[in-house]
Amino acid sequence: MWQLQATHNTTNPEGDPDQLHGNGMWVDTEEEANSWWECWSRARNTSNTVSTLTNPDGEVVRVRFD
Repeated sequence: MWQLQATHNTTNPEGDPDQLHGNGMWVDTEEEANSWWECWSRARNTSNTVSTLTNPDGEVVRVRFD
């Protein structure tokens, strides 16, 4: 499975204060991952966020710094 993930430079207000706030999702295909990546990239309007796209082998194939 492919993983899209975003990590913010702030802590999660509802969780462990030692962990950064983040979100993510898993998808089945590379096509679906790329489609979501484009959608996510256009919709992202926050700063100080690192987004990654990881392939099924665990390799990071895309990185975006906002």
